[in-house]
Amino acid sequence: MIYLSYFLTASGLTLLGWATLLVLCPARPCAEARIDALVTAMQRRLGPVVSGLLVSLVFLAAAAIYTRPTLSLEGFAGQYAALAADPFGIHPEIFFPHRILTPLVSYLLLLRGDLIVVTNLWTAWLVLYVGYGYFRTRVSHPADAVAATAVLAFSQVTLNSMFNSGYTDSASLALLLLMWWFRERPVWFWLCFLLGLFNRESVVFLTPWFVWLRLGDNRRPWTKRLGEIGVALAVSLVCYGAFRYWLASRQEFRFTVGFYFRDLPSRPTYWFRQSGWCQPVGLLGFLKAMWIVPIVAAFHAWTRQRRVVWSMLLILACTWAQLFIAYDSSRLFTQGFLLVVVAMEYLFTAGPAWSTRLVGWAVIASLFVPQLYTAASVVTLFRPWVDYGISNPWVVGTSFALLAVLGAVIVVCERRRGAIGACRMAKDE
Repeated sequence: MIYLSYFLTASGLTLLGWATLLVLCPARPCAEARIDALVTAMQRRLGPVVSGLLVSLVFLAAAAIYTRPTLSLEGFAGQYAALAADPFGIHPEIFFPHRILTPLVSYLLLLRGDLIVVTNLWTAWLVLYVGYGYFRTRVSHPADAVAATAVLAFSQVTLNSMFNSGYTDSASLALLLLMWWFRERPVWFWLCFLLGLFNRESVVFLTPWFVWLRLGDNRRPWTKRLGEIGVALAVSLVCYGAFRYWLASRQEFRFTVGFYFRDLPSRPTYWFRQSGWCQPVGLLGFLKAMWIVPIVAAFHAWTRQRRVVWSMLLILACTWAQLFIAYDSSRLFTQGFLLVVVAMEYLFTAGPAWSTRLVGWAVIASLFVPQLYTAASVVTLFRPWVDYGISNPWVVGTSFALLAVLGAVIVVCERRRGAIGACRMAKDE
């Protein structure tokens, strides 16, 4: 019952508490201004590349402290390690020799075999660096980029790479983030899509959203946009299919298209039912209290930029569709992390003046929520929570009581400081 308690308390009390906090506490510019000054000075001294690497490294280290990396190879991680030792060898014992991108990169970097965990931590660092760099180029205030990086660091986007350090999901997330960055540059956009297929084929579930993005490029006639999408998808799938065909000619492997879709015609909801109640837990645990960010963005954008709302909903629908053929809900929902990226970009560029403070407080609140990981009907607590003996719903519920106390402290602090609602305008003037 731990996951049911987690879901009910988090979805109800936490979101209600943060909605109340949002109403009571408009933001002050002081903290943002200090971060802006610090990041600007660091960038002036070190340059944008080095400063970006440093900021992302600090957040990676903080995430590692919050959820200590598991350096042992568990589950399928051993198979990824075997691929990293010999990417093009014949491995009949490996279920997915087609997921070759990260093992190949690890092999070329001489991080072979079990050292693939180092490669995965590096790619987690890359996700944070790309995220910081993207927001640094898209928004005017460095504090916004720092807040966005914190969301990526303390959500399962990074924490999954700590908990399952032998898995290669972080490379897929980095490529998805690059696709969002290059959404107006079709060659790079579709190249990242092709590379994503070679890392983990589940990226194909986001194809409807990719098509939505490319059709939204109004700089060209719609006929040319449709032609580009058709050609790019055809070339990508032919290249990937040729590689799969070559692999199948050398060896048999388990995770084929037929394996995933074998039950869909006769029992279309079989795999969907395997994750059952864990789906809401996996969805909520992906962002925890930080779900307030896309929720606020959706409400604010509905009457202003409704396309933003439809974009976030489409990402969520595409991500959820994976659960009809697989059941690792935490990992699968994390692939939809671009939902919160879209939300933050909207809030930082067209949202309320207190958006940065909202994101910052949401990150802090999430640190008080034990991180759960779901696969099928199994729920696992991340380290270090499990080391502290948190193993029942009453103790987990205590964390949400701490959230309520934290919310009260924030309210008092903000009100005593004389919070103002137009901090961005005042700072810009």
